[in-house]
Formats: sequence, structure tokens, C-alpha cells
Amino acid sequence: MRDIVHFGMKSHAVGGNGVMNIAPLAEVLRLTRSPIDRTVLLAKALGLVARDRPEMRQCYMPLPVGHLYQHPNSVATIAVERDWQGEPAVFLDQIEAPEDRSLAEIDALYRAMQRAPLESIAGFRRLIRITRMPLAIRRGFWRLGLYGSGDLHSRYFGTFSIAATPEPRTEYMQMTTPLTISVIYGFLEPNGDMPLQILVDHRVIDGMNLFRIARELETALNDRIAGELLQGMPAPRTPGETRSGTAVAEEA
Repeated sequence: MRDIVHFGMKSHAVGGNGVMNIAPLAEVLRLTRSPIDRTVLLAKALGLVARDRPEMRQCYMPLPVGHLYQHPNSVATIAVERDWQGEPAVFLDQIEAPEDRSLAEIDALYRAMQRAPLESIAGFRRLIRITRMPLAIRRGFWRLGLYGSGDLHSRYFGTFSIAATPEPRTEYMQMTTPLTISVIYGFLEPNGDMPLQILVDHRVIDGMNLFRIARELETALNDRIAGELLQGMPAPRTPGETRSGTAVAEEA
């Protein structure tokens, strides 16, 4: 976290707070009784929106001269809290091209981040290995990844990040991020309202586009993501039909 804050302070992030209404998606989640986490739903929805918005796949590269690099696909960076040597710690890993993966596949990767042994997750192993290095060497690796190559920047740091607020009716008042886009979502209210905070690098994304992205994200969740969840529902049975499709004889 010390390194994230150090390099995040060098970015030019601006943020906005709002509320999106995802009542249609919430109803589908209720009908399907889907166990898929909203982090997974947001990861795919952001990838779908970014497919049509190239600026969401761009990052500002200061070296050798200031320029924008555009990645061919989205890379989602997801933060999870895990136990590390008896204390809670934040770990990060990436999911490449969430827009091209099924929700079930993304969910399986996310659950592995939450439950699998730490050393079995490539991104976690990388963080542990680099964080053990002396400060000067560690910061050198971070600079290389963030500023030396747009491909490395996207592959190892992501094109966007997702995190959740820990408690109801709470929000972060101040955030910093070295990425182009960072999304923090809150608790889902009974009426479908969900608080959303978005930070963007102002060198890459204009402030007005921040709010357009939020609206397009809401539409993607209520339309395409809800639709994919519905496609996974079992077909309803007709009256008098068993699970195997054999008609049940009426009792005399």
C-alpha cells in the first residue's frame, strides 16, 4: 500500500460520487438466486463499456515523452483482503479481458483470489516477492511497470480497478490511484440504488466523460449483465412435467 500511495500521488486523479439504480439487475439476482458477487458483475460491465470507449483502455505514459498508450482490451485489477502472517492485508490481482469472459469464469477467478492459497495466485506471488525487495529496487520495478511500457502498465497494474466500501452508509472521502479508472461501489439498497465512486486520470479522461461512463455502466448492468444471468437460468417446467421431462399422470 505504501508503494500504491507513493505512485498514486503522482497521478492527476479527479473523482465523482453518485448513485446508480440497478433495480432490474437486482430483480434478476433475486430470481436466479445467483451467488455471483457484484465485483464480478462490475468487472464485466466495465469491460463491456470500455470496449466502446477507447479512453477507458488508455493510460498516460510520461516516458520518454508524455503520450497515451491504448491497450487492446481491458484488464481488471481487483482488491481482496486476505490474512497475511496473522494480520489482514490487501492483495491485488488482474483479470484480463473480462468483457470476453463469462460471468461464471470471472466468478471462479475471483473466488480463487478470496480462498485459494496465497502462493497459488500469480499476482499475489508477485506482490510478495517485490515487496520483500529493498525500497530503491522495489520502486525501480514499479517505475518500469508504470512508466516504462504501456503493455506492462496494463498487464500488471490493469486498465481499471474495483473495490467495495466495507460498511453500509459509508464512503471514502479521499482516494489515490495510479490507474486511469478506479471504481468503488457501496451497498445495494432495497430499491436498487447503489452508491458509486469513480476516480479517473484527468490527463486521459475528461470530467464530463466520467459521468457518461457511470450512466453507460448502469445500462450495461441492467441490460447485458442481467441478460447473461437470465440465460443461465433453467427453463421453467410446464405443468405436469417432471425434471426429466416425463409427464406426470394425473391421479384418478
